[in-house]
Amino acid sequence: MNKTLSQQNGFLMLEIVLAVLIISIALVASLGMFINSTKANANAAEYTLAATLAQKQLEMLKLKDPHTYWAVFDLTTQTPIAWQDNTNQPPASYTVDTVASVCPENLDLVQVKVTVTWNKPTSDSNPSVTLTTFYPKISL
Repeated sequence: MNKTLSQQNGFLMLEIVLAVLIISIALVASLGMFINSTKANANAAEYTLAATLAQKQLEMLKLKDPHTYWAVFDLTTQTPIAWQDNTNQPPASYTVDTVASVCPENLDLVQVKVTVTWNKPTSDSNPSVTLTTFYPKISL
């Protein structure tokens, strides 16, 4: 047993440097994936908030009575609609644009398009989310 241990000279310096190099490359690759996943998570959160704001606007408009709101709405052109939730305003970096117009396929429907854009300092263009729905236009 003592003879076997005395014959081992240990690791070569080259082996140790090579092992450290391989581990370093693996760690750098893992760090890059972590950074990319963090950016993707932040983007997903921004898109989710924008979609939630657009959906909230559409839900608030769904509460409007078609006899008193949509029937008397002037839809000869695209008509802008203000943000409907007076208690909670959208975050300052988000802009909600709502436009109503007559549905081209059916004149008894109102087409409502909500576009939410937000400022993204790291991008050249502002990203946006657009949701479109239709409401009945019931005449009085």
